[in-house]
Amino acid sequence: MTESEQPQRSAERKIITASELGAYSYCARAWRYQRNHAPNANQKNMEIGARFHRSVWLQITLLKILRAGLILCIAAALILIIWSFWQGQTLP
Repeated sequence: MTESEQPQRSAERKIITASELGAYSYCARAWRYQRNHAPNANQKNMEIGARFHRSVWLQITLLKILRAGLILCIAAALILIIWSFWQGQTLP
């Protein structure tokens, strides 16, 4: 092998990442398909699944926001009750 051939061979090599190793260990056939850019026959179901996961994420995010608002309202009510007792007043 001459020196001029060696850089070409190293340029042709594909680097395998750690995530690809994980994908390969999970399913070698799927890894090969992905590596060779084979079309996915299950694309419609994957899009449906992606939309479903997005909607679940939105619902969870909304619930987290509502929970934070509820905690703030409870904290404000407790502060108001403590402050009114501190002032010697009763709540109406």
